[in-house]
Amino acid sequence: MKDFSNTVVDIAGLPDWSEVTLNRLAPAYLPYSLTVNLLFAVVVGLAAGVGGWLVFSFWVGVVLLLLGLVGLGAALCLHAWMEYRLFGWTVREHDLINRDGVVWRKVTVMPFSRIQHVSTGNGPVERWFGLMHLKCFSAGGASADVMVQGLTPDTAESLRRYILTRLEDGDVGEVIETSVSGNAEPEQDER
Repeated sequence: MKDFSNTVVDIAGLPDWSEVTLNRLAPAYLPYSLTVNLLFAVVVGLAAGVGGWLVFSFWVGVVLLLLGLVGLGAALCLHAWMEYRLFGWTVREHDLINRDGVVWRKVTVMPFSRIQHVSTGNGPVERWFGLMHLKCFSAGGASADVMVQGLTPDTAESLRRYILTRLEDGDVGEVIETSVSGNAEPEQDER
Protein backbone atom coordinates (compact mmCIF):
# COMPACT_ATOMS: atom_id res chain seq x y z
CA MET A 1 0.00 0.00 0.00
CA LYS A 2 1.21 3.48 -0.86
CA ASP A 3 2.26 5.74 1.96
CA PHE A 4 -0.65 8.01 2.71
CA SER A 5 -0.20 11.42 4.21
CA ASN A 6 -2.79 13.94 5.26
CA THR A 7 -0.99 16.80 6.98
CA VAL A 8 -2.72 19.73 8.57
CA VAL A 9 -2.84 22.91 6.48
CA ASP A 10 -1.99 26.18 8.20
CA ILE A 11 -5.10 28.30 7.58
CA ALA A 12 -3.14 31.53 8.07
CA GLY A 13 -1.04 30.65 5.01
CA LEU A 14 -3.98 30.24 2.63
CA PRO A 15 -4.56 32.93 -0.01
CA ASP A 16 -7.20 35.47 0.99
CA TRP A 17 -9.64 36.63 -1.69
CA SER A 18 -10.59 39.64 0.43
CA GLU A 19 -7.17 41.18 -0.19
CA VAL A 20 -8.14 41.65 -3.83
CA THR A 21 -9.66 44.96 -4.91
CA LEU A 22 -12.95 44.27 -6.65
CA ASN A 23 -14.13 46.17 -9.71
CA ARG A 24 -17.29 48.17 -9.20
CA LEU A 25 -20.34 47.85 -11.42
CA ALA A 26 -20.72 50.24 -14.34
CA PRO A 27 -22.21 53.63 -13.31
CA ALA A 28 -25.30 52.91 -15.44
CA TYR A 29 -26.19 49.99 -13.14
CA LEU A 30 -27.65 52.24 -10.44
CA PRO A 31 -30.23 53.97 -12.70
CA TYR A 32 -30.96 50.58 -14.31
CA SER A 33 -31.63 48.94 -10.94
CA LEU A 34 -33.68 51.93 -9.73
CA THR A 35 -35.82 51.77 -12.88
CA VAL A 36 -36.48 48.04 -12.59
CA ASN A 37 -37.29 48.30 -8.88
CA LEU A 38 -39.56 51.34 -9.28
CA LEU A 39 -41.46 49.66 -12.12
CA PHE A 40 -42.02 46.69 -9.84
CA ALA A 41 -43.22 49.00 -7.02
CA VAL A 42 -45.68 50.70 -9.41
CA VAL A 43 -47.13 47.36 -10.54
CA VAL A 44 -47.47 46.10 -6.95
CA GLY A 45 -48.88 49.44 -5.76
CA LEU A 46 -51.47 49.53 -8.54
CA ALA A 47 -52.48 45.93 -7.91
CA ALA A 48 -52.81 46.55 -4.16
CA GLY A 49 -54.76 49.77 -4.75
CA VAL A 50 -57.20 48.24 -7.21
CA GLY A 51 -57.58 45.14 -5.03
CA GLY A 52 -58.23 47.26 -1.93
CA TRP A 53 -60.73 49.40 -3.79
CA LEU A 54 -62.61 46.40 -5.20
CA VAL A 55 -62.65 44.38 -1.98
CA PHE A 56 -62.99 47.11 0.66
CA SER A 57 -63.49 50.73 -0.36
CA PHE A 58 -62.05 53.52 -2.45
CA TRP A 59 -60.05 54.93 0.48
CA VAL A 60 -58.56 51.58 1.43
CA GLY A 61 -57.49 51.30 -2.20
CA VAL A 62 -55.88 54.76 -2.08
CA VAL A 63 -54.00 53.88 1.14
CA LEU A 64 -52.76 50.57 -0.30
CA LEU A 65 -51.74 52.30 -3.52
CA LEU A 66 -49.73 54.89 -1.60
CA LEU A 67 -48.16 52.26 0.64
CA GLY A 68 -47.17 50.24 -2.40
CA LEU A 69 -45.78 53.22 -4.30
CA VAL A 70 -44.08 55.07 -1.47
CA GLY A 71 -43.20 52.35 1.05
CA LEU A 72 -42.20 49.58 -1.32
CA GLY A 73 -40.67 52.08 -3.75
CA ALA A 74 -38.44 53.57 -1.05
CA ALA A 75 -37.38 50.12 0.23
CA LEU A 76 -36.54 48.93 -3.28
CA CYS A 77 -34.60 52.12 -4.06
CA LEU A 78 -32.52 51.55 -0.93
CA HIS A 79 -31.96 47.95 -2.03
CA ALA A 80 -30.86 49.12 -5.50
CA TRP A 81 -28.38 51.58 -4.01
CA MET A 82 -26.98 48.90 -1.69
CA GLU A 83 -26.60 46.48 -4.64
CA TYR A 84 -24.63 49.11 -6.50
CA ARG A 85 -22.34 49.72 -3.53
CA LEU A 86 -21.83 46.06 -2.51
CA PHE A 87 -21.62 44.09 -5.76
CA GLY A 88 -18.19 43.65 -7.32
CA TRP A 89 -16.03 41.38 -9.40
CA THR A 90 -12.44 40.83 -10.46
CA VAL A 91 -10.37 38.52 -12.61
CA ARG A 92 -7.14 36.98 -11.46
CA GLU A 93 -4.70 34.83 -13.37
CA HIS A 94 -6.59 31.59 -12.67
CA ASP A 95 -10.06 32.56 -11.50
CA LEU A 96 -13.02 34.93 -11.48
CA ILE A 97 -14.27 36.42 -8.22
CA ASN A 98 -17.84 37.71 -7.94
CA ARG A 99 -19.45 39.30 -4.89
CA ASP A 100 -23.21 39.79 -4.77
CA GLY A 101 -26.16 39.85 -2.41
CA VAL A 102 -27.47 42.56 -0.13
CA VAL A 103 -29.07 40.70 2.77
CA TRP A 104 -27.40 37.32 2.12
CA ARG A 105 -24.01 38.21 0.76
CA LYS A 106 -22.03 35.69 -1.24
CA VAL A 107 -18.57 35.65 -2.73
CA THR A 108 -17.83 33.05 -5.39
CA VAL A 109 -14.30 32.29 -6.51
CA MET A 110 -14.56 30.26 -9.72
CA PRO A 111 -11.37 28.85 -11.26
CA PHE A 112 -11.33 28.93 -15.03
CA SER A 113 -10.73 25.17 -15.12
CA ARG A 114 -14.24 24.58 -13.74
CA ILE A 115 -15.92 26.72 -16.39
CA GLN A 116 -17.54 24.82 -19.26
CA HIS A 117 -19.43 27.64 -20.94
CA VAL A 118 -19.38 31.45 -20.85
CA SER A 119 -22.14 33.67 -22.21
CA THR A 120 -22.92 37.35 -22.30
CA GLY A 121 -26.36 38.83 -22.70
CA ASN A 122 -28.77 41.56 -21.77
CA GLY A 123 -32.48 42.12 -21.53
CA PRO A 124 -34.36 45.06 -23.02
CA VAL A 125 -33.94 47.30 -19.96
CA GLU A 126 -30.24 46.42 -19.63
CA ARG A 127 -29.82 47.22 -23.33
CA TRP A 128 -31.55 50.57 -22.86
CA PHE A 129 -29.01 51.47 -20.15
CA GLY A 130 -26.06 50.09 -22.15
CA LEU A 131 -25.39 47.17 -19.80
CA MET A 132 -24.63 43.47 -20.17
CA HIS A 133 -24.13 40.52 -17.85
CA LEU A 134 -21.69 37.62 -18.06
CA LYS A 135 -22.65 34.09 -17.03
CA CYS A 136 -20.21 31.27 -16.30
CA PHE A 137 -21.47 27.67 -16.24
CA SER A 138 -19.71 24.63 -14.80
CA ALA A 139 -20.25 21.01 -15.80
CA GLY A 140 -23.59 19.52 -14.85
CA GLY A 141 -25.32 22.77 -14.03
CA ALA A 142 -28.42 23.99 -15.84
CA SER A 143 -28.10 27.49 -14.41
CA ALA A 144 -25.15 29.84 -14.22
CA ASP A 145 -22.75 29.27 -11.32
CA VAL A 146 -21.52 32.87 -11.55
CA MET A 147 -23.34 35.85 -13.01
CA VAL A 148 -21.51 39.16 -13.13
CA GLN A 149 -24.03 41.97 -13.59
CA GLY A 150 -23.65 45.63 -14.45
CA LEU A 151 -20.94 45.39 -17.09
CA THR A 152 -20.51 47.65 -20.08
CA PRO A 153 -20.74 45.75 -23.40
CA ASP A 154 -17.01 46.26 -24.03
CA THR A 155 -16.07 44.98 -20.57
CA ALA A 156 -18.41 41.98 -20.84
CA GLU A 157 -17.03 40.98 -24.23
CA SER A 158 -13.39 41.48 -23.15
CA LEU A 159 -13.99 39.44 -20.01
CA ARG A 160 -15.67 36.66 -22.01
CA ARG A 161 -12.77 36.53 -24.48
CA TYR A 162 -10.20 36.50 -21.67
CA ILE A 163 -11.94 33.62 -19.87
CA LEU A 164 -12.23 31.64 -23.11
CA THR A 165 -8.51 32.18 -23.73
CA ARG A 166 -7.73 30.95 -20.22
CA LEU A 167 -9.91 27.87 -20.81
CA GLU A 168 -7.79 27.01 -23.82
CA ASP A 169 -4.70 27.25 -21.58
CA GLY A 170 -6.11 24.52 -19.27
CA ASP A 171 -6.00 26.13 -15.80
CA VAL A 172 -6.70 23.96 -12.74
CA GLY A 173 -8.70 24.63 -9.56
CA GLU A 174 -12.13 24.28 -8.00
CA VAL A 175 -15.17 26.42 -7.17
CA ILE A 176 -15.10 27.94 -3.72
CA GLU A 177 -18.13 29.76 -2.28
CA THR A 178 -18.09 31.72 0.93
CA SER A 179 -20.84 33.62 2.66
CA VAL A 180 -20.14 37.00 4.13
CA SER A 181 -22.10 37.76 7.28
CA GLY A 182 -24.78 40.43 7.02
CA ASN A 183 -22.87 42.82 9.26
CA ALA A 184 -19.61 42.72 7.31
CA GLU A 185 -18.53 46.08 5.96
CA PRO A 186 -17.63 46.40 2.28
CA GLU A 187 -14.25 47.82 1.42
CA GLN A 188 -14.27 51.55 0.95
CA ASP A 189 -14.11 52.48 -2.71
CA GLU A 190 -13.96 56.06 -3.86
CA ARG A 191 -16.92 57.11 -6.01
